[in-house]
Parts: sequence; C-alpha cells; structure tokens
Amino acid sequence: MARQQRTEPKPPVDAEDNDRRLAPQVDAQPSVQQDEHRGLAGRILELRNTIEEQRLAGIQERAQLGQRMAQLEQQVSAMGARVDREVEAIQKTQQQLGNLEPASPVKAILNQASADALHAGLWSMAALLALGGVISAIGIRNPPAPAKRAPPS
Repeated sequence: MARQQRTEPKPPVDAEDNDRRLAPQVDAQPSVQQDEHRGLAGRILELRNTIEEQRLAGIQERAQLGQRMAQLEQQVSAMGARVDREVEAIQKTQQQLGNLEPASPVKAILNQASADALHAGLWSMAALLALGGVISAIGIRNPPAPAKRAPPS
C-alpha cells in the first residue's frame, strides 16, 4: 500500500510582489507618519520604563513597611510582657499591704492633727492676703490730672 501525498494548490505568485519581499526598498526620506510612529513608540517605551520603576519602588516600599510592621509588633509584644510583669508586681504589693494591721488610734489622731494644721495655715494665708488687698486699696491714689494748656495763638 503506497501512501499518496496530497498536494494543495499554491496561490499564484506575482513576480513583482516576490521581488518586493526579497529586496524591500528603503525610503531615502522617512515619511512624517513614520517619524510620528517612532516618536510614539519612544514615548511608550519611556512610559513603560517609568511604570516599571514605580512598580519596583512600590514593591521596595511595601517590603520596608512589612519590616517596620514586624518591628512594631515585636515592640508591642515586649511592652505587653513588661506591663504584665508590672501589674503582677502591683497586685503582689497590694496583697502584702492588705495583710498589715489596722491603723492604731494614735496614728488616726496624728492624721487628724495634721489636717487641722493644714486648714489653719490655709485660713491664715487667706486672711493675710485679704488684709494686704485692703491696705493696698486704701494706700493707692491716682495722681492729679495735669493742668490743661492754653491753645497756641
């Protein structure tokens, strides 16, 4: 059994078209449209480069922010542990103070005497302040007004 090969018909080849493909003509003067296309292509390339640079800068900033967040989380956890230790120390101190004997009557009398002395000092300062205000009010006088001058003639 012999295999038969199918051959598809090829489109007719134009000799002039074939010559153009094999040896394309180079324009001595580029057209205005080609210049515009080159300018647009250059601008697009610049924009792509700018976008890529900004994207890379954004990725770097995101990485830096991630590192800073990790540092802050470590600081927060360290501060939380420190606060927990301080709270435990305060609670322990409060328990120790709660176990002390109630205050003696002598201590209560001394506390009352101290408060009474403070109040007496405050009242005496208020009285001296008022007395100084009264003396100042009596002793301060406005100077007499200067005599009016006659208008120049």
